[in-house]
Amino acid sequence: MVALFLVFILIFSVFRSQIAEYAAWALAMTHEISLSDDNAGSKAGKITITAMEVLPSALNKTGKVTTGAKLAVASGGSALSDYFKHPVTSKLPKTQTPVVWFTNDFPEWSNSDLRIFPSLRKFDGTLWNKEKTEIKMTTDGKKLFIICRFYDKKTQEAITSHGAANPWQDDGIEIFLMKDRKSEYYCQYGISVGGGGQTLYYKITDKPNAGQRTDLAKGFELPRFNVDESREWFEFEIKIFISNIGIDSLKPGDTLLMQIVRNYRGQQTPESAGLQLFPVYIYGDNRLGLGNHDRRAFQPVMIETAGK
Repeated sequence: MVALFLVFILIFSVFRSQIAEYAAWALAMTHEISLSDDNAGSKAGKITITAMEVLPSALNKTGKVTTGAKLAVASGGSALSDYFKHPVTSKLPKTQTPVVWFTNDFPEWSNSDLRIFPSLRKFDGTLWNKEKTEIKMTTDGKKLFIICRFYDKKTQEAITSHGAANPWQDDGIEIFLMKDRKSEYYCQYGISVGGGGQTLYYKITDKPNAGQRTDLAKGFELPRFNVDESREWFEFEIKIFISNIGIDSLKPGDTLLMQIVRNYRGQQTPESAGLQLFPVYIYGDNRLGLGNHDRRAFQPVMIETAGK
């Protein structure tokens, strides 16, 4: 036992830097801490950036943060906020504006007059044809009523182990809502196919790809949702109160900003696929990899009279 204890001491002494680096990276991937350079803010122009705000040198080809990536701007470089002033986007087809019908209740799958939202694509804007995603949405002016079908040929292999703590690491949906480009806050709703859900509230920052998490506003209404499973799909039924983003009421002709994400097999498995209604490579910046919080990718949905 003493010998084994000494071996552990030796391992942690020799490899303490590598172990600490890996632990910090792992926690950053779960959004529990931020990755930063030891000399962040020094005269060399180094900056602090979170896992959601990494520079291209810190990304691998999948858009995920690489272990041990150098997160500092070169000496004499500009601040990260300056880096955002000249985004580089992919010249791919834009997403057709989704239509939300003005009516009193949830949409029906049997109603073919209400169009399904445009297909979700991979975050780089390319098509993903492995499984189909169908979304319909209505509003009564005070609430959004959303129904979704996440088709899955192997529903039994879906990831459901993270639940309400980190639903985005499971198979599931994320919905981002913001009133308009002048908003001071935006909301994130994450729901796992296993039924776990989490609601988060963010203050707008000067970084367009990240908000500052804060407490829910006074009077905030939590969403109501239900998830059912069949042999072919997971079906969501979600009710969201738009007062949470500062909208008193909606009427035909109005718009609000939205992003919808499907996390297929979570976010940290080899089978993971990050699908977006408005791909961030088209609407945000294709140098920054996968990022669901990029507000430039929050795009309008149009409220229309039912049956129009």
